[in-house]
Amino acid sequence: PLAEPRPAAPLVERAAFVGIWGPTPVACGQRQRRRGFLPATITEDGAKAGRTTCRFRNNRREGSAWTMAADCSERGRRWTSQVRLLVEHDRLTWTSGKGQANYIRCSRKSD
Repeated sequence: PLAEPRPAAPLVERAAFVGIWGPTPVACGQRQRRRGFLPATITEDGAKAGRTTCRFRNNRREGSAWTMAADCSERGRRWTSQVRLLVEHDRLTWTSGKGQANYIRCSRKSD
């Protein structure tokens, strides 16, 4: 008798905000050409841009937006903020208590 095929592993959709994002196209380029603009690397667990790092918890999806608590630090300073990430095509808007920042998705060639 033929062996029963094993069921495929369930597909886990990666959150649309995962990736490398830059405030300008220049920030996505080679390091020596960035002119002070830093790309942000965002995963489902947190984000990092320059010396600022944030760890996410309590992620919740609402349509094309995600909200989460972010425990952040930079040069010894620590703070917690409620963050909302909205993704529309290749644009991301990060909104928190510190204001709003807009990013574009960096192409894989710039990683």
